[in-house]
Amino acid sequence: MYEDRPSSGGFAKGLVTGIVATVIAAIIFVAVYLNSLSGGAITLESVSKLGKIDKLIEENFYEPVDRNALIEGMYKGLVQGLSDKYSIYFTKEEAVKADEATTGNFVGIGVVVSVRGDVTKKLIKTVYEDSPAKEAGILRGDIFIGVDDTDVTNMSLSESVALIQGESGTPVTIKVLRDGKELSFDMLRAKVNTPSVFSTMLDKGVGYLRISEFNAETAPSFRKEMKKLQEAGMTSVIYDLRQNPGGLVDEVLTVLDDILPAGVLVYTVDNKGRKQAFYSDDERVIDIPSVVLVDENSASSAEIFTGAMKDFKAATIVGKKTYGKGIVQYIYPLSDGSRIELTTKKYLTPNGDDIHGKGIEPDIEVEYSYTGDQEALKNKYEDEYTVSDYLGDSQINKAYSILTENK
Repeated sequence: MYEDRPSSGGFAKGLVTGIVATVIAAIIFVAVYLNSLSGGAITLESVSKLGKIDKLIEENFYEPVDRNALIEGMYKGLVQGLSDKYSIYFTKEEAVKADEATTGNFVGIGVVVSVRGDVTKKLIKTVYEDSPAKEAGILRGDIFIGVDDTDVTNMSLSESVALIQGESGTPVTIKVLRDGKELSFDMLRAKVNTPSVFSTMLDKGVGYLRISEFNAETAPSFRKEMKKLQEAGMTSVIYDLRQNPGGLVDEVLTVLDDILPAGVLVYTVDNKGRKQAFYSDDERVIDIPSVVLVDENSASSAEIFTGAMKDFKAATIVGKKTYGKGIVQYIYPLSDGSRIELTTKKYLTPNGDDIHGKGIEPDIEVEYSYTGDQEALKNKYEDEYTVSDYLGDSQINKAYSILTENK
């Protein structure tokens, strides 16, 4: 039977709820008032306007409204109001994805898949060491055809790879073709380290070392690869930072500290004009003839590297003018797992140059071209490249010529 009156318990619950709501409203009022006094953007007027907009949406929008999406959009909009593309609000889920990129770790099985010819031929190009795929028995060169009960043969590369990803510790079955025979491998997804440093020896004692980004694994990987090159008889080196979008400042400073003698590596300047210097010491120095390769997409931490090498006169810079991102973002984690990445400082090269929006000019400008057999190169793994394959790259070729000119 329905009675149109609250029970005593319901009345008490309603009273408590009302008190809590009143207290929360009072707290919000005080927080907004204090924020407005300190010059913040959120004022009582803006909150009132926001409430009106929210009510209009609730009463008039023609489809069901995702309230959480509205709130998240509000946070994003506040940061977007800075008109700074590098200052970003991340939801909790987006923050997790961003962390995977900056740490050099992601959750998956530890393979790189590429398409050879048409989309139906998805080749396992790389199997990372100490990965679920490696332990399960997947081999480089296997043809990727399925995930669990899903046939990925006619899917796009991005759609099929997305099926491999998931939460750490969850089971997945990967199906491949090997020598025309279908094989299935069961494994558990896990965090996988993705290498950001690759090296090989060219001729005449020239080492080649590429840094694809500066993530949390870059500095130890750099030391490992440099040791391999030194043991192989390296007497000069090409550092390839083309297409390197940057990454963690701490990592690039650690790498530079391994290469350069004592001195200032970079300066940062905050919004109050306060200048801070970051130094290298003499504990480790790699004092050999060097070339740094850069292009239009070498940015941020890659430009810190390039600027320091240039100003120390430790290398010849070859390629194209760099991107020109001379600002630094700081990560502010929030209590619910979301976060803000906020531009807080600009940086200057050791000589005090502000490169933001300008980039770094190479000492020798070289347009990229490839004179070798590009089709044949597509069917090779990078560790199968010959010296001729590398020297078909016009910018690597120029760097090699500089380092071997008198040999």
